[in-house]
Amino acid sequence: MRRTAKLSRFLPLQFSNGHKVKQFSKPCLRCKHMLHANDMHGIARLIQDQIHLAADAECPACGLKFGVACVIDSEKRVKRVLPPPWLFLLLLRVIPGTDPGPHPLLPDTSTMPAGPIQPQNYRRATEVIGRYADREIPAYIEINGQRYDFDRIEPKGTGDVSEFLIDGCLVYRS
Repeated sequence: MRRTAKLSRFLPLQFSNGHKVKQFSKPCLRCKHMLHANDMHGIARLIQDQIHLAADAECPACGLKFGVACVIDSEKRVKRVLPPPWLFLLLLRVIPGTDPGPHPLLPDTSTMPAGPIQPQNYRRATEVIGRYADREIPAYIEINGQRYDFDRIEPKGTGDVSEFLIDGCLVYRS
């Protein structure tokens, strides 16, 4: 998972019942030292009155790096999630929710229509399946080890939020 903003940037978040989550902490998996939101980089989003959180944590005591992924309900109960943290972060990028402001890794949605995501870090396949507008069309792209196959050409760069757009017109799907 790519380094993002410190988790403390997203806090506090307030639920509709008035409860607030002002801080977040988790013990290190190795030495049990308590890590706080300043020790984690990721994203926290309020979606349907639940805080969805995914982050990379680095223990300042022993140096262990590990992923954190959970959902916090309006009664402040923390629940683990099934997807691995890197995948949960990817999901949080595409699911609409309430953010405390612009996020450094997300496009400014106030000036853009909902549509495909333009990945910043990806690997192109060496296999080329064609050309469009003097551009080679890679058979697939890889993002965080996940493969997305070429789906179609969208000259206006439109598509669904579950898709990835590269070169302004090439759409990829899982």
